[in-house]
Amino acid sequence: LFDYFLTLGSEIDLIWPSPWNTVKVLFFLARYTPFIDLFNMAYHHFTYGLSERNCAASYHATGWLFLLGVSVTEAIQTFRTWAVWKNDRRIQTILPITYAGTLISATVLVAKFLGTLQSPLLLSPALEGCTVINGSSILSIVWMLLLGLDSGTP
Repeated sequence: LFDYFLTLGSEIDLIWPSPWNTVKVLFFLARYTPFIDLFNMAYHHFTYGLSERNCAASYHATGWLFLLGVSVTEAIQTFRTWAVWKNDRRIQTILPITYAGTLISATVLVAKFLGTLQSPLLLSPALEGCTVINGSSILSIVWMLLLGLDSGTP
């Protein structure tokens, strides 16, 4: 939160009056969707007596919000890389293909991972939050894909 307030003045002066374009939309998504994720995580970690269904839904939302956040920040990085390369046509072709391939693969893997999550039986309605069990390690492949994508960008 400190960082948000620290840079809010610059955001208001520089970003808000600029014309709307793809990068501006990506900026706002990257800057403000973490608040949605924060409230969702607080919900499934600190709410008493969550049902198994609500617990699972909250964890699934966390997974998809993770993917949204990664997709947005990687898109910003892709635009940045293209700009650093002075809008080179070869880079303009290669980057979107690698970005799309990574994003499609990551989407499939996150969906498979979320399908493996199981909510344990809640021991007591008085217990705070919920926990999931039996998640697949397939999510580590997403991190490897992102590492590969990022290794090709400055």
